Amino acid sequence: MKAIITVLDAVTETSMPFNEFVLYRANHYKDDRQILVVCGPERELPKADIPQDLKIVYVGNKLGKIRRTLCGIIKECNSQQLPYAVHLHQVKSALLTQIAMLGTGFRSKTLFTVHNTFTGYSLHNKVLSFLNACFARQISCVSKTAYKYFPGLVKAVKGDRIRPIQNGVDTERIDKVLEGLEPAEKTDGGVCFVYVARMVPVKNHEFLIDVLKRSDERARLVFIGAEDPEGKIRRLAAENGVEDRIEFAGLIPRRDVFARLSASDVYISSSVLEGLPVSVLEAMYCALPCILSDIPQHIEAAEGMDDSVSLLPLEADRWAAEINRYVLMTGEERKSKGIANRDFVANRFSLEQMHKGYDEIYSLLR
Repeated sequence: MKAIITVLDAVTETSMPFNEFVLYRANHYKDDRQILVVCGPERELPKADIPQDLKIVYVGNKLGKIRRTLCGIIKECNSQQLPYAVHLHQVKSALLTQIAMLGTGFRSKTLFTVHNTFTGYSLHNKVLSFLNACFARQISCVSKTAYKYFPGLVKAVKGDRIRPIQNGVDTERIDKVLEGLEPAEKTDGGVCFVYVARMVPVKNHEFLIDVLKRSDERARLVFIGAEDPEGKIRRLAAENGVEDRIEFAGLIPRRDVFARLSASDVYISSSVLEGLPVSVLEAMYCALPCILSDIPQHIEAAEGMDDSVSLLPLEADRWAAEINRYVLMTGEERKSKGIANRDFVANRFSLEQMHKGYDEIYSLLR
């Protein structure tokens, strides 16, 4: 038995550190204690089945309160002779925590996970990520690509204390959501292409507006994820005359995301930066063929799936031609490609496999 103390900036519907780490382990590692420390204000929790024994503490961003709270948790673990590990996921809360705990011996129990590719970070996040990696005892990268592009100096100093552990998909949770869902009926003859991503520049929604304008009119887009506050993507869709072919679904609960994926025809991602793209893997497990930008992270996620995943450079005409190819396929042809993707993810990217890797690191921190 052990305690995993996870530190996050916030808890959101789409947060991988919360859903695939904290929540998964709370539901599957019943002998362990899961303690979540949130360095932010208390907010409504995601619409998910959250176990009663998952302890969640909100500490804000004041160093003194972070230190007092963590010291209290650690003191309780020590009094119960309960080995513990501290898992840091997000650069801001991770650095606040490591500074707050200076002089306590805390560092020897810490794991910092790199959730994105270092070369794509802003300068601010590069600095924070680098410092967190220097302070933490162990480091994990969520893909082989993220590991490859992390600073060589850190890898040289850390040696075998930094390693890649590929992200996984909560296939069990998806199965539960999709059980009993009625097959979606197509009423307009259109083909639905879906993209799950926040509307931030690296996700490249603008490119897809241009692609849709060049594509068969039967192609429809669904954008799932928080919209940009300025409404730029909506305006761009209207300016290009394709607003009636795009549904802006916004930020929706995870269970609704899986249902929408299952009701769609093809997953699409024009992202220019990822860690290891969990949304792509989830779409593949929901039996969707994919059209993806040919960035290294997408290539890593889809390695070996040439027939059911299209990896393309960001050239609008080529994307439009590929979309048109899928529009002209029968539903059965698209579905057969999607089923191949589902089997691939089930075999290669389960959360059970991912957490075996993290268990190895936790054991080194006890």
